[in-house]
Amino acid sequence: MTLHSVRSGLKRARRLISALLNLLSFTLLAVSVPLTAQEQDPGRLLDEADRLAWLNNWDKAGPLYAAAETLFSQSGNTRNLLLAKIGRIQASMQTRFVPDLSRELTRDMENPIIQSDSSLKLRWLVAKAEVDIEIDPPAAQRAWEEVRAIAGRLKDKAWEARAQGKLGYIAFFQGDIYQTQELMREALLASQSLGDVGAQIWYATTIGNGLGELGLHDQALKFLDEAFKIAESNPDVGFPYRALTGKARALAELKNRAEARKLLEQGLKELRAAKRRLDESWFLIVLARLSAAESNLPLAIAYLETTRNLCIQGGFHHTLAWSMFELAKVYRDNGNLQKAEERANLAMTAMRQVQDKYHLPQHLALLAELVAKRGRFREGDELLEQAADATEAMLANVPSTFSKTSLISTMSAIYVGHFVLATEYLKDKPRAFEILERARGRAAADIIRSPSLKPPNPDDRTRALEKQISQIQTSLQFTNLNNKSQRNALLDHLWRRKEELNSIPEPRTRFQELTIHSRPVTLEELRQVLRPDEVVLEYVLSEPASYCIVITKQTFDIVPLAGRRKIEALIEGYLWDVRALKSSADKSGQLYSLLLRPALGGQAQSKRLTVVPDGKLHLLPFDSLIDAKGRYLVETYTVSVAPSATVYHLLNTSQKTGQADLPLLGIGGVPYGQDSGILPKQTSNLLPTRGLSEMDLTQLPFLPGSAEEIEAVARIAGNQTVKLTGAKASKAAFLSQEVSRFKILHFAVHALSDTTFPDRSSLVLWRDPNSDGDGLLQERDIHYLKLNAELVVLSACNIGTGRLQGQEGMVNLVRAFFYAGARTVVASLWETGDLAAKKLMKAFYEHLVAGREKPEALRLAKLDVLKQFGRTAPVFHWAGFLSFGEGNSAVHFSAGRDVK
Repeated sequence: MTLHSVRSGLKRARRLISALLNLLSFTLLAVSVPLTAQEQDPGRLLDEADRLAWLNNWDKAGPLYAAAETLFSQSGNTRNLLLAKIGRIQASMQTRFVPDLSRELTRDMENPIIQSDSSLKLRWLVAKAEVDIEIDPPAAQRAWEEVRAIAGRLKDKAWEARAQGKLGYIAFFQGDIYQTQELMREALLASQSLGDVGAQIWYATTIGNGLGELGLHDQALKFLDEAFKIAESNPDVGFPYRALTGKARALAELKNRAEARKLLEQGLKELRAAKRRLDESWFLIVLARLSAAESNLPLAIAYLETTRNLCIQGGFHHTLAWSMFELAKVYRDNGNLQKAEERANLAMTAMRQVQDKYHLPQHLALLAELVAKRGRFREGDELLEQAADATEAMLANVPSTFSKTSLISTMSAIYVGHFVLATEYLKDKPRAFEILERARGRAAADIIRSPSLKPPNPDDRTRALEKQISQIQTSLQFTNLNNKSQRNALLDHLWRRKEELNSIPEPRTRFQELTIHSRPVTLEELRQVLRPDEVVLEYVLSEPASYCIVITKQTFDIVPLAGRRKIEALIEGYLWDVRALKSSADKSGQLYSLLLRPALGGQAQSKRLTVVPDGKLHLLPFDSLIDAKGRYLVETYTVSVAPSATVYHLLNTSQKTGQADLPLLGIGGVPYGQDSGILPKQTSNLLPTRGLSEMDLTQLPFLPGSAEEIEAVARIAGNQTVKLTGAKASKAAFLSQEVSRFKILHFAVHALSDTTFPDRSSLVLWRDPNSDGDGLLQERDIHYLKLNAELVVLSACNIGTGRLQGQEGMVNLVRAFFYAGARTVVASLWETGDLAAKKLMKAFYEHLVAGREKPEALRLAKLDVLKQFGRTAPVFHWAGFLSFGEGNSAVHFSAGRDVK
C-alpha cells in the first residue's frame, strides 16, 4: 500500500467520523430542546417525522413521532395518533425489546380504523415488517407482500417499489438469489426514476453488503461508497451505519485493517452514546472478526460476548445467530471446543427461528466440524450432507454463471471440510472424491451440460447501455494515466453502466434446463475416458494437510501432502524468481518433492498428467518443476490442466453442436496506438510483452512479431485459413466472421486481465476510429459465441490467470471460451516475450499438423525451444503456455497446406 493511499484512507475515515459526530449532536439536540409554540402543532410534527423517516433518519424522526403521539392523544385525533404511534414504535427498534414491539403492533392489528383505512394499514404493515425482520422473516415477508398489494391498489409507486426491494432482501436470506436479483433490480430502477434518495442509499448498502457476503469485497466497496456519496449530498438523510460496517468489513478483508478499525472504534462510541443497540451489535461483530484476523482472540471473545448480551436484551435473533457463529469460530481457534459447540448450537437455534437459508449451510458446516473434532464423526457427516443439500438448493436459483461461481466460492469450506472428514475419519476415499466434485468447476460443468447458448435479443435499453459502455471504455483508452481525476470519473461512470447492464437478467431458459443436482462424474465414468498411460492429479489445499487425488485407468488413491500455507508460500517464491529471470532450480525441486513425488511414486508407466489445481496451484506451470534426476517434468510427461474431473470428462465426451470445416482464424498484428496519432514504437533493448494491466491503450507497445506469428501459423494450417491483421484485426471484423466454421481460433494480441472484476478482462483488438466500438473482446462477448473449435490459442499474456473463486477455481477468459464451445484452450500465465511467443507457436503448429495431440504438440514445442536455447534458458521464456481442457485428441487438417 502506498503512503498516498493510506493518507487518502485516513482522510475518508475522518470525514465519516465527523459525519457521525454531527449526527449525534443533532440527535441529542432534537431530544433535549423543548418544543416551541409553533412546533407544538402535532400535524407539522407528524409531517416532519414522516419526511425524516422516509429518508431513514430515525434518530431525528423518533422524538418527533413521540411528541406528536402525546399531542394527538390530547386532541383526540385517533387516526393521526395511530400514525404517530406506529412511527414511534418503528423508531425504537434500536432501544427496545423487539418481540415486545412486534406484540404491541399485533395488538393494534384488529383496530377497525386500521382495517378500514388502506393508507393507515399500509403504514402499520411497514412497521410490522421492519420489526419482524429481526425475529420472524417469514412474517415480515407476508407483511411486505401485503404492502406491495395495497400500494399497487393505491397507485403509490414509491411504496410499491420499496416493498419490492424489501422482498428481494428477504429472498436473499431464503437462498433465492434469482428472485433477489429480479426484485432488487426493478426496485432500484424505480427508486432512481422516482428520486427516492432514502431507498437508493438502502439499496446501495444492501447490495454492497450482499456482495461482501459473496466474497466480492472490491465490488462491495463500490456500492457502499455510493451509499455514502448519496448520503453526503442529502444532509437530512440518516447516517448509513450499515454501510459503514460493510465498508469496514470489506476493508478488513482486503487487508486494510488499520482504516477498518479506526472507522469501527470511533463509530462504536457514537452508537453507544445514542443507544443504538442493534447497530452496535453489528459494529462489535465486525470488530471481533478484525481482532480474530489479527490473532487477538481474547478481545474477539469479549466483543462477541458483549454482542450476545445486547442481542438477548434487544431480542435481535438474526444478529444473535451471526454473532454466535463468529464466536463459535473464535472459541474453536482458541482451543475451547466445548464452548465453541455451545455457541454454535445457540446460533443454530436462532437460525431456526429466523429461517435464514442462505447462511444455514455455513452454520451446519461449522457445527459439523466441531462435533467431528470431538470424535462424533457420523454426526458430523450427517450435518455436512445437510449443508451440501442446502447449498445445492440455492444453486438451483442462481441467475448467472458469475453469481453461481461466487456462491460456490463462498461455500467452498463446506466441501473441503466434508472431503477431509470422509478421507481422514470415515476412511471413505471414493466418497471424498464425489464430495469434492460436487463443487469443483460446478458453474463450468453446468454450462457445458446445457444446450448451446444463444445471445439474448437485446432491447433498446440494452443496446443503449452497451453503446455507452463502449464509448466510456474508448474514452478510458485515450485518457492519460496521469490524469487521475478524469480516469476515476470515467471508471466510476463505467462501473455504474456495467451494473445497470448486469441488472438486466439473462434469458432464464438457459438456466431452467440445468438440473438442481448436477451429478458429478463417478470414478468409473472418469476412468472410461482415461488412457492406460494417463493419470489425473486433483489437488485439495487445506490445513494442516493438503491432499492429491490420484486416478488412473486402474487405480485410485488420496495422498496427503504438506499444508496449504507452506505450499503456497513456496509457489510465490518460485514465481517471483521465474518472473525476475533468476535461477529457481532449488524451489522448483522442492515443489516437485511436495506436489508430485508423493503422487507419482507408483505411476512408472504414466506419461500424461491431467492436473486439477486448487488455490495458487492455478498459477504454477507444473511442467517446469524439476525431479530428483534434474529433469524438467516436460521432459518426461505431457501435462494439461482442467477445472475439475467432471469438466474434464464432459469436455472429452460432450457432443459438438456442428462441424467446423475451416482450419484457422488468426487475429494479430494490431496497430496499437495508430488511431490516436501515437505511432507504434519498438525499442531494441526491451522486447514487448503480450498484455498490460492498464487501460491506456495508447501506451500499448506494437507487437511486430504477432503479425509474423499469424502469417507463420497460417502457412502451416492451410490455404483456407482466414487472417485478420493490421486494421482488419478489429472486434467488429472478428464478430462478423462465421466463427462456428473454424477448427482453431488464434489470437496474437495484447490482453487485459482483471482479477477484481473478471468480466472486464479482455483481448485487445483494433479499434476502428470510424465505429462506436471499443476494440475490447470481453467475457460477455465470448460467452455468446457459438464455437465448434477444437482449439483456441490465446497468445496473449496473463490470460490464463484470473480471479481465484474457491472450489470453483480460476475465473478468466479461458473459461469463457469453454462456455462458448471450445474443447481445448492454450493460454499463458504471464507476459510472454513477443519473440519467444512467435517461436513457440510456430513449433506448436508444426507438431499439430504432424498429427500430435494438442497437449503433446505444446510439450514438443517447449522441448524444441529448450533444445535451441539450451536447458539453462529461463523458465519464463518457455513454460508460461499451458494446455487447458480436453487433451486426448488431435486437430485434423485438410490437405493443401503450404508449410514453410
